[in-house]
Amino acid sequence: MKNFIGFTEAHELTVSSVPRAGTEPLALDRLTGRICSEDIVSMVDCPSVDSSLKDGYAVISSDLKEGSAENLIRLNVTGQVIAGSSSKLAISNGQAIQITTGAPIPKGANAVLSSEFCHRRGDDIYCFNTAEPGRNIFRKGGDIRAGETIASKDDVLSPALIGLLASGGLEKVRVYKSPRVAVIATGDEVVAPGAPLAEGKLYASNMVEICSWLSLFGLSFRTRLVADSREEIESTILE
Repeated sequence: MKNFIGFTEAHELTVSSVPRAGTEPLALDRLTGRICSEDIVSMVDCPSVDSSLKDGYAVISSDLKEGSAENLIRLNVTGQVIAGSSSKLAISNGQAIQITTGAPIPKGANAVLSSEFCHRRGDDIYCFNTAEPGRNIFRKGGDIRAGETIASKDDVLSPALIGLLASGGLEKVRVYKSPRVAVIATGDEVVAPGAPLAEGKLYASNMVEICSWLSLFGLSFRTRLVADSREEIESTILE
């Protein structure tokens, strides 16, 4: 039996001796820093429809191909659609529909002309810019598509990734349970920070640093100071 081992072997022995944690479902607001225990796919398309990226007017691109400051294009405004609605409005050539950011694109429209590129007079707008197909349109599923993998098994869940989970229609996610951690400082010379420091003694600064790292990663822990006694160390670990 060896009396001493190196760091690499000690690390391997430690990792192999730690049992794998189980899993648990957690709500999105409790997921930061946790680790996925399975692949997670989106339940829905986000956005759920083609939508506008700007306040302006839904138009047919070909109507504006000659638009410029010297050649104003007149379009008749036939309605309005706002974000959150499920409008059934549609347009034909020579028409436009007023639209807000996030609103669904009306049937027949293939571009959105920003408000700053036209003037409105009554029920007409006078356009002085072009709008190629797809201009200012955020396509259905542009962020994430239904069935697309958002997070993979063993991914660490960051705030950005959790935001995507919410966009994908998830309410809870199954993650690995957090490990239970005990930090043991050993040595007859080690004393707790803040206690009187007798000659030849030193404070358990390494223990404090390790605990600070655990706190940074959101892990709870217990601490113990143990003398240089094999029996006491063993009994403390077995606790």
